Amino acid sequence: MSKIRLHGSSSGYTEIAPVAASGNNTLTLPNDGTIISQDSNGAVGVTSITVGTGVTIGDGRVTCSTVHGSAASLTSIPAANIVGVCTAGFERTGGFSDFVKLQAATGTSAVSDLTFDTLDVTTYRTFKFVFSGYPVTDGAELFFRFRASGADKSVSAYNWGNLGVSGAGSMYDNASEETKAMICYNAGNNNYEGWRFEATIIPHVSGDPTYQNNFGFSSCARYTSSNSFRGEDFWFKYHQSDTTDGFKIYPSSGNIAAYSYTLYGLKR
Repeated sequence: MSKIRLHGSSSGYTEIAPVAASGNNTLTLPNDGTIISQDSNGAVGVTSITVGTGVTIGDGRVTCSTVHGSAASLTSIPAANIVGVCTAGFERTGGFSDFVKLQAATGTSAVSDLTFDTLDVTTYRTFKFVFSGYPVTDGAELFFRFRASGADKSVSAYNWGNLGVSGAGSMYDNASEETKAMICYNAGNNNYEGWRFEATIIPHVSGDPTYQNNFGFSSCARYTSSNSFRGEDFWFKYHQSDTTDGFKIYPSSGNIAAYSYTLYGLKR
């Protein structure tokens, strides 16, 4: 086996030797530039390596149009540099968001109520309900009840109160204890009247402290049967220690003519 030995200008030499059993290979030197061997640490100084089409390694970074293979080694990417749409599995430790959209619906056929049962009260402590709609019966009010195991909680233990303001700026207030809670007063049955509100609902779950049981709030903007504006806030509590996993919203008479709603869950 022959070798090529190159002596340094002052001392030492470098040998170029083939492997013991080599194929017929050719080393072609570049027209210009420098070929650099490994140093004592095994490092090779390379300014830029281009591999295939559109892939460049150099200047402290890797540039390419598409990445293939496992993404396990792609770590510490700043969130500001992540652009696009994620379809699944994109969460930080503890969850990407504690505010989760659970369902949404729009209906133009009359329904007697909107009922939500077997909610995931283990995952979500609080529910947000955003609603707009109008009644079949002119001047109907809107009521609320907690539910458990598919049945209403209807003991006369709903304490509720409200403060409101008319379009003319006058104030009004009311309160009561009933078998249901008021969450919006009377509304007109034209599609430009009706109710619009956001409700915060906190059910009672086994293991929760008793002071945390079955309460909520609603903030309502409505138009009466004479198309007069009203803005009002309601506060309600079902003053029982019953565990609950759902709720129902329904008018004081007749049906809900049309509606649009979104239900959100807030994690514990």
